[in-house]
Amino acid sequence: MNPVLLVVALFVLAGLGAALVIGAAVPNTQPNLEDALDRLSPNRLRDALEPAPRAKVTPKSDLLTKVGTHLDQQLSTRSGFTPPVRDLELLGISTTKYWADKAGGASIGLAFPAAISAAGALMPSSRLPVTLPAVLGIVLAAVFWFLPDLTIRKNGALARDEFRQAVVAYLQLTAIQRGAAAGAATTMYAAAEMGQSWMFVRLQRELTRARWAHQQPWDALTRLGQQTGIPEITEVGDIMRLAGESGGAVQHVLVERAAGLQDRILNEEHEAANKATTNMSAPLMGLVAVFGVALAIPVTISILAA
Repeated sequence: MNPVLLVVALFVLAGLGAALVIGAAVPNTQPNLEDALDRLSPNRLRDALEPAPRAKVTPKSDLLTKVGTHLDQQLSTRSGFTPPVRDLELLGISTTKYWADKAGGASIGLAFPAAISAAGALMPSSRLPVTLPAVLGIVLAAVFWFLPDLTIRKNGALARDEFRQAVVAYLQLTAIQRGAAAGAATTMYAAAEMGQSWMFVRLQRELTRARWAHQQPWDALTRLGQQTGIPEITEVGDIMRLAGESGGAVQHVLVERAAGLQDRILNEEHEAANKATTNMSAPLMGLVAVFGVALAIPVTISILAA
């Protein structure tokens, strides 16, 4: 086999493997109908609160879990290896799974070129350099090691934006319940139970845990806002703490806070749309310039020929 063709095939297969891994890691932008209906199910909270059945652990998953636990103990506290704790908390991903995914991806990236090289070595006419699979394996291992960080940060930012929009609805619902002369704690529980999206399920779960632990519900929201990096949730807890501890009238504060947060979200979306439009202008100008040059070439040639 021609060595050049073998090298080309190696890079094509490596690129295909990288594309498959990245495609599997990047979330699909199209919502899944089954998942959407599951989020609207009233049993979602019950399933979230009840302990999940113990899954059958395979040797492979058990090995990855052990590796993830070991890396979590050894690297999480070291500078430069700190995991995105707030994003993991928001997405419901444990640090053990985070490190297991990184280790598994790096292992695949490191072993893939070696496997291709071993397959090519079986061909009698192959002359593939030994250093090429080693260098390519290190590069792919580094890419797959950092891929979970990029995916988690992207998904965390999207989930955080969704949660902020849910906070607007929760503030409005809390104001309505407070207007019915309900107590502060009762108001928070009742408002959270009126939604069935995953954001409201998370609020219900935190409030339910606080009730079982004999804690105040506003302390639960403050803790949730700090853990997930969403200050708007903390502000709701601060407002309801004022109502619960001093009996202050906070209905108008809730309405104003909901309106202010909604305006802020709309302004941020408007700025993001303007930024995206501005970023699109440069490729469009380049495309216009290419068409202009393509049209100018035959005109210039005809003028010079005349």
